[in-house]
Amino acid sequence: MKKLLPIFLLVTSFSFAQNYTIGNWYNFKKGAICLTFDDWDSSHFEIAIPELNKRNIPGTFFINRLSDYSSTISAIEQGHEIANHTESHFHLREIKSWSLRRQISDFKMMLEENTGSLIKTFAYPFGEGGESDSSDYEIQDTVANGHIAARSVSQPLNDSDYSYNFAPNERDYFQIKTVHMKGDMDFYNESFRKVLKYGGMMTYMFHSIDKPGGWDNMESDHFKDVLDDLKLIEDSAWITTFMEAVSYHKEKQSAVLTTLNEPFENDNNWILKLSDTLRDDWYNQELSIKLLKPENITAITGATHGGINLDYSIEKDSIVFNAVPDKGEIIFSVLSCTQPTTNLSITGETKFCIPDSLKMEVDYDENYTYDWFRDSVNLNVLRGQKVVICG
Repeated sequence: MKKLLPIFLLVTSFSFAQNYTIGNWYNFKKGAICLTFDDWDSSHFEIAIPELNKRNIPGTFFINRLSDYSSTISAIEQGHEIANHTESHFHLREIKSWSLRRQISDFKMMLEENTGSLIKTFAYPFGEGGESDSSDYEIQDTVANGHIAARSVSQPLNDSDYSYNFAPNERDYFQIKTVHMKGDMDFYNESFRKVLKYGGMMTYMFHSIDKPGGWDNMESDHFKDVLDDLKLIEDSAWITTFMEAVSYHKEKQSAVLTTLNEPFENDNNWILKLSDTLRDDWYNQELSIKLLKPENITAITGATHGGINLDYSIEKDSIVFNAVPDKGEIIFSVLSCTQPTTNLSITGETKFCIPDSLKMEVDYDENYTYDWFRDSVNLNVLRGQKVVICG
């Protein structure tokens, strides 16, 4: 016979879905770093991707037309982004409108057909088209017709380029700056520190790796050092693809968490919805949310999002979870109960509430199996041990 004794933590909170924050970056990281690689050099698949994979770091690879796309498909399957660098790497300022559409829009569709993956970002060959001058607007508008952002070759000139408000308007997403990876480690690390200090996003542009004579060639040992230094700051920096960083940044700006049913209005449920104003077929990046628990919720016993189990954690008086906008209702199963008296007699499956910190000595009945839970997490208390719950 198995006796379940769930334990629930009593905390004090404030109000409903109005009291929430969406992290500036995924998992509340301080800034976003995107490693980008131009021209699909052979060294990318042979050296860069294996080294990235060893460290669980994703990259964004901008490619032109290939005779064989199998290596790019493999890169996608390994968690990397394949992105548009035009069909032929032409000087975009020198070609006509119809040729722009062929090089950019038609090639995007070709890439999607050959890789089986949505192509959402772009990099300008030679950087032509990525400046703030109005003469580049036609190129940018052609890119914007089928992409969510584009990386230029312009380098950050001041600290404001590292700020979270790096794209105050939509056109700015098509003039994203980048750091050219052809300096020393002190130069790179100073740039990484600025990302964390000012809270923005920065891209880093690589070309060939360990290929003498290659464009902006970087020795493989130097490349490994860069990746190893990034691993040292991964607790603070979100190292991700260009597509995911931009998607998150845009979704965060437009996302709203609303209450559909307040706690206990629909049985023991609290029902919310996360929505945004963006295209659902283009934007499906998880957002990181910290939501204050209302005063009348004593405990949360589970959660779903769109009918699928939702992972969450309790941090003091808040619920922390990740969710994609417009993917269905977010339902928290909740309880409201009173604190127990000092002496308890448990005769079956029982749920009760405790203060923030408590020690209990239990007289175990040999005829039962005991499982102790706090906020749905098994405490793994062995028979005979004291049950210790700390807030």
